[in-house]
Amino acid sequence: MARTTHGMHKHPAYKRWIYMKMRCTSDPRYIAKGITVCDRWLHSFENFYADMGDPPPRHTLDRKDGTKGYSPDNCRWGHVQRTEPQPCIQCMDRRRTQGGHSAARWRTPQHCGLPST
Repeated sequence: MARTTHGMHKHPAYKRWIYMKMRCTSDPRYIAKGITVCDRWLHSFENFYADMGDPPPRHTLDRKDGTKGYSPDNCRWGHVQRTEPQPCIQCMDRRRTQGGHSAARWRTPQHCGLPST
C-alpha cells in the first residue's frame, strides 16, 4: 500500500474520500448500480481535494445525480438535512477502532445535533 504523502490523513475531506472509495468497491448496492469513482479521484486524494476543497461543517459528500458516479461534475458538499441517511463518519471510526463489533449508526439531522425538518 502506498504511503500517504500529503499529510492530511486526519483531515475531514480525506475521510470522506476514503469512505467514498470504500462504498464504490465494497458496498453491494453501489456495485450493483454501477456507481464508481472517476479516474481522476480514484487514486489521488490530492485531485479530489483540489476539486472539492474543505467540507463545510455538517456537510457530506453528495452526488447531484444519484444514478451517476463520483466525479467533479456530479459531486458537491451537501448539508446533512438534504442528503439521504448515510453511516456517520464518527460512528464508523469508532467501530473500526473497537474491532468492528458495534454497528454504525445512520446519520440523521438529529444524530448530528440538527433539528428535524
